[in-house]
Amino acid sequence: MKISIVIPTRSKGLQTLETIQSCQRQAFDKAQYELIVVGHFENRLLCDLTRQPQFSNFTYSVCSNIGVNHARNHGLTKATGDIVLFLDDDCRLPRENYLADLWKAHQIHHEICVIGGKYQSSQETNLWGQLYNEMVNCWISSHHQKPLKVLPGGNCSFKRKLLNQRQFESKIRYGGSETEFLIRLQKQGEKLLFLESLTVYHDSQIPFRSVLSKAWQQGKNRSQYQLPKGSLHLPRGLNAQTLTFLAGYKIISEMASTFKKIEQKLGSNH
Repeated sequence: MKISIVIPTRSKGLQTLETIQSCQRQAFDKAQYELIVVGHFENRLLCDLTRQPQFSNFTYSVCSNIGVNHARNHGLTKATGDIVLFLDDDCRLPRENYLADLWKAHQIHHEICVIGGKYQSSQETNLWGQLYNEMVNCWISSHHQKPLKVLPGGNCSFKRKLLNQRQFESKIRYGGSETEFLIRLQKQGEKLLFLESLTVYHDSQIPFRSVLSKAWQQGKNRSQYQLPKGSLHLPRGLNAQTLTFLAGYKIISEMASTFKKIEQKLGSNH
């Protein structure tokens, strides 16, 4: 098996189905890739797919532990491919040659452990999702020339043999959940590669309250796990709405990081 696609999901049955269908439309031998969707409970819609002949390379697996990193680690135990691609359940592969290009990239860059791309908004992405995608892409760009690089967890692939049983930090349920793992791998000598050609649609329907929650949680996790702080690289042409969103997100994240540091300091004094 060449590629295992692992898709953690919660309850987005129809949206996850669109992600699965975009994978099934790939111009890649179906015998050479598998789809593994990991949920936290039985999902009738997705379970029914496993009984359809056209989805013979698809499995749905239940992970009893809550959190995206628990689901990712569960998917790793089920994966049989040489390459493991993690997609979010609201992402879609925009081109039928995505998997072929991903496989080729891993063959060319045989020494690279992790290869990923960026997020692109589509007509299905709501306003907050569009702004969030823009922020993630700016954040990735800001790390291009730095020793420790980052990639989006919803469009990230790994050479399974180079992982050597290493897993995501399961204590992080969300909010930069993949960043700790990527930084840890690099500190242990592994390399990351960003390829803009490996772009996926990220059809996020994130509400504003979830944006606030994610910003706060990312700030806390950065302090708790001593993740590097990176300034955003702002390309020219960003409108005022996007700049305001980026500034607000950063302020909330910084506040959360500061409060977490104070909490840790107070805890160490007792």
